[in-house]
Amino acid sequence: MIELGNRLYLSGGADPTLSWLNGNPGYEVTVAGYMPNRGKETALLVKFDDFIITEHGLKRLYAVH
Repeated sequence: MIELGNRLYLSGGADPTLSWLNGNPGYEVTVAGYMPNRGKETALLVKFDDFIITEHGLKRLYAVH
């Protein structure tokens, strides 16, 4: 079971060209929270170790996965 504070590695899996990766193979993140997903699996709020920059130039520290 994934718990708050767990460390995860996020990557593109079978598609390493996903735009949010912006050329990186993946990112180390920390689970920061949970978000209900309308009867589906609960989504995770994750915090990157450092800000990431998307291909559109957006600076992000958190993401929902």
